[in-house]
Amino acid sequence: MANMTLSIPKDLYNIMKKHTHIKWSDVARKAFEKQIKYLDMIDILKDFDDAEKDFKAGKGIPLEQVIKELKDHKHSNDKDRYNTSK
Repeated sequence: MANMTLSIPKDLYNIMKKHTHIKWSDVARKAFEKQIKYLDMIDILKDFDDAEKDFKAGKGIPLEQVIKELKDHKHSNDKDRYNTSK
């Protein structure tokens, strides 16, 4: 697993120090994962928006290609992308 150093405001750090039972690295890791999933959804929506524009412009693609690309996208996201136990 890679390491990362974060800078946080001193007052926030002081509050965090009071809660020693919390694994703050886990909190940060989960927040990063959540943000990445959100960004993935944005990318998918942009792809759909682009496809809709192409369709309206008469540049449609065959249904078989759409299905293949959706499956490929799903499989690429399934490959332990968010597995933090490594």
